Amino acid sequence: PLFFYTQTPHSAILSGLVGSEMCIRDRASSIQLPKAFNNVFVDKEPSQEKIKNKLDELERIALKRRFAVGIAQPLPITIEILSQWTKGLKTKQIALAPITAIVDKQSQR
Repeated sequence: PLFFYTQTPHSAILSGLVGSEMCIRDRASSIQLPKAFNNVFVDKEPSQEKIKNKLDELERIALKRRFAVGIAQPLPITIEILSQWTKGLKTKQIALAPITAIVDKQSQR
């Protein structure tokens, strides 16, 4: 896989590529580029049931590993479900954070 970057004070790479992560992880490390990797594609199948199941999976990962990364598209159904989902996170002791909060903190998968 190819990726391009600019070396600015806040440069980082977020990989959502399945099967190519090791190559990207190794390359990012070799050039000292901060990195984070996707755990769940939230709306790969954009249906209410599938999105909710993926959000449940993301929660399980976050609770087990202390953080998780989900990637979603700006689809109306996704935005609607995410809006409702975020309201219940505090009671589950889960907080949303910018990706920069976990850059380089994910363990090797």
